[in-house]
Amino acid sequence: MRNKIILNIKTNHSRRTVLKGLGMAALVTGMLPFTSLTAHAAPESPKVLIAYFSHTGNTRTVAQMIHTAVGGDMLEIKVQQAYPSEHNPTERRARQEFDDKARPALATTFPADMDKYNIIFVGYPNWFKTAPMAMFTFLEQFKFAGKTIVPFTTHGGNGLANSSRDIASACPQATVLEGLAVSGRRAASAQETVTQWLQGNAQLVGLIRK
Repeated sequence: MRNKIILNIKTNHSRRTVLKGLGMAALVTGMLPFTSLTAHAAPESPKVLIAYFSHTGNTRTVAQMIHTAVGGDMLEIKVQQAYPSEHNPTERRARQEFDDKARPALATTFPADMDKYNIIFVGYPNWFKTAPMAMFTFLEQFKFAGKTIVPFTTHGGNGLANSSRDIASACPQATVLEGLAVSGRRAASAQETVTQWLQGNAQLVGLIRK
C-alpha cells in the first residue's frame, strides 16, 4: 500500500510538471489567446545631411533655409586652394577646371559615419551649367549608393541646367530627386520658395518640421 501511495504522488507530480511545461511552451510560441509578446519598434526618422559649396554666400543662405525647414546636419564643402574673391579670376579658374574635368582637392573634414545619412541635400552655384567641379570630388568620393540626393542651386539665369543629370552620372546608384533653383539675387528672401518646394515633393514633405 505504501508503495502505491508513493507511486500515485509521483504520477500526479509528473502530470503537473508536464502540464506546466506545455503552458510555458504555448506562451512562448504565442498559442495562448489574447497574448502578444512582440514589441513593434517605431520607424526611424530619415537622417538628413545638407552638403553645400558656396562662393559668394548665396548657396549658404539657401542651405540654411533648408536646414530651418527640415533640420539635419550641415556640411560645407571647401577646397584646399580657395577661389579668389574677385569674379573674373574665379570665373577663369572655374572654366579651366570645367574644361579639364578637374577634381579639386577638398579641405572639408567629413564625419566618420557618413553612411548613416539617408537623404543628402546637395547645394552649389551654377557654374557653366553644372555644379562646380569640387562638388564632383565630393560626390564621387562617397557615391551615396542606395541614398536619396536632392540638388539645389543658386544661379544667374540658367537654373539647374545640366547639374541634376551630371550628379546622377556621378552617383549612378543613388536616387536623384527634382531639385530647386533659386536666383542668386533672390536667395536672401527665398524661405517661402524653399518651403513650397519641399511641400510640393511627396518624398520631402514629411521632413518638414511641425
